[in-house]
Amino acid sequence: MASHAIRSRRRALRSATAVAKPSSRSSLAASVSRIALSRPARAAYVVLGTAGLVAIAVALVGPKRIEREVLKPLRGAIEPQAEKALGGFQAIARTDRRSVSSPPAPPGASA
Repeated sequence: MASHAIRSRRRALRSATAVAKPSSRSSLAASVSRIALSRPARAAYVVLGTAGLVAIAVALVGPKRIEREVLKPLRGAIEPQAEKALGGFQAIARTDRRSVSSPPAPPGASA
């Protein structure tokens, strides 16, 4: 019988024992790490990085050229849409103020 001659490939079972993990970080380092890797901190890093890149671009290209080639064309493209949207919001705000400021008419009163 060849089956007795072949060793079993199963690992020997051992009882599960608690493994003591060494404290690699102090509580201060762990809390700083948790704060530094949080979602709001990452958003702040993106904002600061973008602001830094803009500052470098302004320093290299010059503020007059940035205004002439980037800001004025962008303003020209956005302002008409903003005015249109603002006009719509102002109209809504006027109708809301009228409906809120005027008290309801008493029953039987003619308009």
